[in-house]
Amino acid sequence: MEALGINLGYLLVQILNFAIMFVVLRAWVFKPIVALLKRRREAIAQGLEDARIAAEARANAEHEAQQILAKAQQDAAQIMREATGRAEKAALEIRVGGEHEAGRLRQEAAAAAEQAKLQTLAELRGQVAGLAIAAAQKLIGETLDEKKSASDRSWPISSAGFKPAKSLCSRTKGWPARAPRSPAHCR
Repeated sequence: MEALGINLGYLLVQILNFAIMFVVLRAWVFKPIVALLKRRREAIAQGLEDARIAAEARANAEHEAQQILAKAQQDAAQIMREATGRAEKAALEIRVGGEHEAGRLRQEAAAAAEQAKLQTLAELRGQVAGLAIAAAQKLIGETLDEKKSASDRSWPISSAGFKPAKSLCSRTKGWPARAPRSPAHCR
């Protein structure tokens, strides 16, 4: 070996140095580095697993949120249908109530009109009766005037101072007290 330029003492010392360095480095450097890498690999694997679980949870949450939103929309649509139904029912009740009220008011108005008609007819009857009496008195008065001029002294009441009505006009004193006074009858 000396021919090759290798000194056996140095070689053994170098091998021993290498073995000591290998043992020291392995015990204090390689093992902690390998343990650190193993822990890091486990942490990364755990992080990936957590990320997968979180992604699944997010997907489930989104799915549940979609279901909750769909259910809320269905509930809102159902509430709207019910509210619309109740509103239509209330509108129908109000319309029917209004129609009943209008019918009642029409009946009351018809009854009031009938009452006014009857009252007007009653008033007209009184006026017609008064006019008939006035016309009769006028006719009787004219007949009596003709008879009076024919026989002025033949009437016994005239001798007592009573005179029959000469005119039915309201401007004269011969108008009956209960008959209506109207210028249409003064002719």
